[in-house]
Amino acid sequence: WVAYHPLLRDLVRHRLTLERSTMVPLLNRRVADWLGEQGEPIGSIRYAIRAGDWAGAGRTLLTCAPRILSADASALAAAVEPMARRAATHPGLYELIAANIVHLQRQEFTALQRNSVDSRQYLDSAPPDLRPTAAVLLDLFDLAHCRMSGDGERLIRLSLDIRATVWENRHSQLHLARTIDGAASTNLGVGQLWTGDEPAAQESFMDSERQLAGPDSELPQLGVAAYRSILDAMVGRFSRAERQARQGLDLVERRGWAAETQVLGLY
Repeated sequence: WVAYHPLLRDLVRHRLTLERSTMVPLLNRRVADWLGEQGEPIGSIRYAIRAGDWAGAGRTLLTCAPRILSADASALAAAVEPMARRAATHPGLYELIAANIVHLQRQEFTALQRNSVDSRQYLDSAPPDLRPTAAVLLDLFDLAHCRMSGDGERLIRLSLDIRATVWENRHSQLHLARTIDGAASTNLGVGQLWTGDEPAAQESFMDSERQLAGPDSELPQLGVAAYRSILDAMVGRFSRAERQARQGLDLVERRGWAAETQVLGLY
């Protein structure tokens, strides 16, 4: 809660690099650890990368990567971009997942699919406690590509596979399991809607709303509201569709989320 004047801060940092250059990675590592303990994984990733601790940054990334589905997506993609650039010269699980996050944020779906395939050959390199999270993340990337290709049947299969993985690992450390399960439920509903099974889609959207309940999931919740509005309009519930869409758009305007892809259905 103490701030140095920028000129003083630059001076002390310069003196540090001249007089104690070997301490800089250690200090950055300490900051990364402290931020992780404070529940700020994105900041922790940034400082771990500054420390040159790619493995530490990668482990933290696996614990928070599902945030790419939230309003933190742009901040997460910016934090992991140095790691994503390493994927071309130092390919590994962490680097390729970081590249996938950047591709997803930029909507580069062809590159996303290619990297997802490459990532699977490194899956065994993940620490055992993080391997279920890594595996389901790769499935989520496949899900994003499948959704953009418009293949409803495959979208349903992938969503059910992800939900099964979450259920199988419900007693282990599958990080952000509710967020992952909520995203899979939403995509399951989208696939069911595309293939004409409106009652099943309605159930899936209701389930995803339950999974995504909470202030940290407002953007994914709006994505569900968008598809529920579309579903209501498709079956003739026009007043309810409009009411729900307008309520969602009020929140979009307050949060400044008009450019987020999850809210397009509300418009």
